[in-house]
Amino acid sequence: MIQLWHGGRRWVGGPEIQPPRAGKYECGPGIYLTTRYHRARSYTGGSGVTTLVTLREPRWLEQRELPLAKLEAFVRETPRFRKRDAVLADLEAATSRLGRDTVPVSYLVNLGVNHDALAGNVGLQMASWLADQGIDASLYNAGGQEQWVVVFNPKIITEYRTVSASDVALDLYELPRVVAT
Repeated sequence: MIQLWHGGRRWVGGPEIQPPRAGKYECGPGIYLTTRYHRARSYTGGSGVTTLVTLREPRWLEQRELPLAKLEAFVRETPRFRKRDAVLADLEAATSRLGRDTVPVSYLVNLGVNHDALAGNVGLQMASWLADQGIDASLYNAGGQEQWVVVFNPKIITEYRTVSASDVALDLYELPRVVAT
């Protein structure tokens, strides 16, 4: 069980991934969670809420490799994938450097972010595709003790509850670091 904070609008009908806005998805498309209450609170925009989220143990992006052909097929077959040729060229170059036919799937997500190719429906399609590949989330060290988890598969969220600032226990302001197993 992993607990993290989310800041944003109140979830109606359960957590779901929203279409990413251009330049607003530092670590890929998904539901962003953090180990720090105050970071989550800063994303509420005044009218939002802070939510304590519980996850089952994810299958991590950073631990998964797939054949280059599978990554290329996703890029080619996804309508309106911006900078498609640049992403495909960079994937090919990565495979050449690695000297094997499999590529860490994180390369594809990073290239999508770096080429600003994941806004809107493309981001939703990528999150869904990642979940279909058995990848639930990504773990990002945001600096210092803070970590972010980007959830691609909302089905790993087992519980969530809105918590007001006055109800946050001191030991929950900074949640324990996540260890990818």
